[in-house]
Amino acid sequence: MQPRYVDSDAPSHATALLAVAVVKGTAEAEGSLAPLDAALNGAVARALASGDMKGRAKDEVVLYGIEGGPDRVLLLGVGASDELDPESVRRFAARAVRVAERLGITLLSVSLDGLGQVDDDDAAQAAAEGAALAAWKFRELKSGDEDDDGGVTGVDVLGGGEGAADAVALGATIGAAENLARTLQSRPGNVATPSHIAAAAQRMSEDVGLTVTVFDEARMQEEGMHAILAVSRGSEEEARFIIMEHNGGAEGEAPLVLVGKGLSFDAGGISLKPPAGMEDMKFDMSGG
Repeated sequence: MQPRYVDSDAPSHATALLAVAVVKGTAEAEGSLAPLDAALNGAVARALASGDMKGRAKDEVVLYGIEGGPDRVLLLGVGASDELDPESVRRFAARAVRVAERLGITLLSVSLDGLGQVDDDDAAQAAAEGAALAAWKFRELKSGDEDDDGGVTGVDVLGGGEGAADAVALGATIGAAENLARTLQSRPGNVATPSHIAAAAQRMSEDVGLTVTVFDEARMQEEGMHAILAVSRGSEEEARFIIMEHNGGAEGEAPLVLVGKGLSFDAGGISLKPPAGMEDMKFDMSGG
């Protein structure tokens, strides 16, 4: 799922669900809430007056019906105004996705209005990240589920400043990268073998323009990587050593090197941990 930026006014944006932030202590439908309240014939003001929406981070209210606009308006409390930060926006967008899933909605919209305390670009990026992360599900090993509708497939991000479109694109890219890592992490050791992970690294590198080199065990032996080879001797699967390079620094600038440990399954951990932790040994590949 790839969030996208849409330049549209919230009250006139046609969508199945529009999520709007409400800060703690909001008593009247003012500011960015006023146009929505007018379109909903005072429904926002009534939700505030009733106490159903106090702007607390746990509060949520669904309102219905704007002709030519959102089918539903989801008011989500985001807490105190002076405590808002990009993480608050990330959680706000994620909550919107989860409510949409609960309602069986696959396409929704998230408004950045009412989050003015957070830098516009930071808010746009965080909203895209939160939506992408919340929509991710690992379904590869599940058999057919009649109740599984596939979840949320699209999120429009509205509002923000001049750089909002680029910020949403960046957030969507970061979210997609995190979700790729989560997918690889969730695959069991008999699927996500060293060769499988190396192939995934090669595909991803081709997509984004990285240079990738993969050593097989023969090359690793030549390089004297005996400690790594010793680990793989306990498996029928041969080890792989993956080098990914991005040449984007200035001329003469010192390189930045990140070294990750990507054990596709920590066999040694099984002898040290109780049975309840065995299934989590696949996550030792996360460092790669």
